[in-house]
Amino acid sequence: MGWKSSKVYKENNRKRKIAKMIKDNIVNYLLVYWCFILNRSILERVYSDEITVVTGGLCIFLILLYGHKLKIYKSEIISFVLLNLFLSTLMLKTGLGYNYTSFININVFFVYTYLTLKIIGDKKKLYAYVINIAVVLSVISLVCFVIEQLGLTQLYNWVPEFMSGNYYASTKGGFLYAFNYQHATRNCGIW
Repeated sequence: MGWKSSKVYKENNRKRKIAKMIKDNIVNYLLVYWCFILNRSILERVYSDEITVVTGGLCIFLILLYGHKLKIYKSEIISFVLLNLFLSTLMLKTGLGYNYTSFININVFFVYTYLTLKIIGDKKKLYAYVINIAVVLSVISLVCFVIEQLGLTQLYNWVPEFMSGNYYASTKGGFLYAFNYQHATRNCGIW
């Protein structure tokens, strides 16, 4: 009886470890994918303010969820924010068109990226996630670009179009691929 219960315990423990690994991988992929969205994607350009607010909320959520596990060095974050504040003020005073909204955006995105690296915990793992996401987005981009070039753009009719009245009015999609009518001969990817 003891031998069987030990075997069942080991099997259940193995299943729990596999489930945790899968959950962690999914979370890590989503965290890194959001870094791609923050890197001047079409969604970030169109919805800049909303993306900043969502990312700020996500940072707070990540700190609350993972804060006890992470070694967050406040001095690193504070040093970056102060350096950015100094440079922002300098650029604002010299008339280079930089403003405090940009300052907030850059700091929120930096803190999010910093937290993503801390949650993943290893630069090599982070690089692997980035490469995997880039490969998947590239394949999706190539397939969608071929569809465009074959003239089958009616397949995009179900994809929502961005708000009208600006440069991005003729853009559809954005999460995995952006189809832009003004750049129909260019493979835009998510950018």
